[in-house]
Amino acid sequence: MNMADTRTLLAEIAAIDNREVTPEVVAAWNAVLEFSQSVTLVGGWGGVFNASAQSIEVTNEAYNGQLAPGASISFGLQGGHSGNFAAPSCRMR
Repeated sequence: MNMADTRTLLAEIAAIDNREVTPEVVAAWNAVLEFSQSVTLVGGWGGVFNASAQSIEVTNEAYNGQLAPGASISFGLQGGHSGNFAAPSCRMR
């Protein structure tokens, strides 16, 4: 990737609100961010990150996996991309 064409992507995403997932305790969570173009992951916080081509998968850390009904969790990341940027879609698994 040509560094002159690289822009920094910063995101802090409120990813999960358990009221929308289930009325029960969630023991673990997973979010997949899907981008319209390739992105590179520099780092992240609040989760375990795995990047491949046009997606970044985030799973819970040991300390923040369990969510009570009504609880929420957030995570953030820093990465890069080339060209115009469009916000990713986010789906929960």
